[in-house]
Parts: sequence; structure tokens; C-alpha cells
Amino acid sequence: MTTLTLNYKILLDNNCATSVSEEILSNIPYMNTITENIKKDNTILDKTTLYLVDVNPSTFTQIITLVKYNAFNSNNECQIFNETFIKNMDECALTDFILITHRFGLEKFKQIASLRFINVLRNNSIEDIRKEFKIKNNLSPEDTQNIAFDNEWR
Repeated sequence: MTTLTLNYKILLDNNCATSVSEEILSNIPYMNTITENIKKDNTILDKTTLYLVDVNPSTFTQIITLVKYNAFNSNNECQIFNETFIKNMDECALTDFILITHRFGLEKFKQIASLRFINVLRNNSIEDIRKEFKIKNNLSPEDTQNIAFDNEWR
């Protein structure tokens, strides 16, 4: 006997849409809460379409990829995959990923990404960090000199 899998249509930013099974969504605490609440609410007619505001489609796809892999593989395989997957994200994607995993209650992924973010900050100079995160230096040379003077080891 086969069981029918319920798929949810997920509407994201930039008019992007995707479909995700209930089985996968149930592994994301935030999404699980939403789907359970929708099932209970008799005023909602379309119980299979979810609107996610302020969720980048690319970031959502990355999260779903990780959740799917973790749902069907061993812990050792998942640990290696998760760290490698997150290690290969660029810094802009990484910051968005940290925010969305926090919102979705995916602490394991958020922790790995946060450690990577800390290492980016720890292992680079101010100039490298500005370049990585595309931060414009709007300090005058005099401001920079004053900051350097104020932060000298005495």
C-alpha cells in the first residue's frame, strides 16, 4: 500500500515558487508549526500554499537541500556534507543563511554557518573583510588615523 505524500506550494520573494513535501517540511520547526496551524484553521481554504515573506529563493533551496540530505543519510555523512556545503557558500549567502536558519529554528545549520562566519572575520584583515562583504570604507584618512591611535597597545 502506498501513502500519498502531500506537497506544499511555497511562494517566495521575487515571485518564485517551489514545491516541497510535507515529510521534508516537518523537519523544519518553523514550517512544521505553520503547516500544523493551517490544518487546524477552518478559515483557510487553500491549505497547501504557503507564503514566505523575506525569504530568498536561493537560500530556501540551500536549506531544503540540507534538510533533505539530513533526513535520509547517516549522522557521519550528514556532518561532512553539512560542513562542506556551508563552507562553499559565499559570504553574502552565508549571512542570509544564518538569518533564515535562525528564523526556521534550524540550530544545527545555524551553528555551523555562524562558526564559518566567525572564522571569516577572525582570519582576515579589515580590508579583506570589507572586500568580502562589499563594505565601503567611508572614513577619512584622519578618522582612520585617529582610530589607529585610539587602539594602539600601550
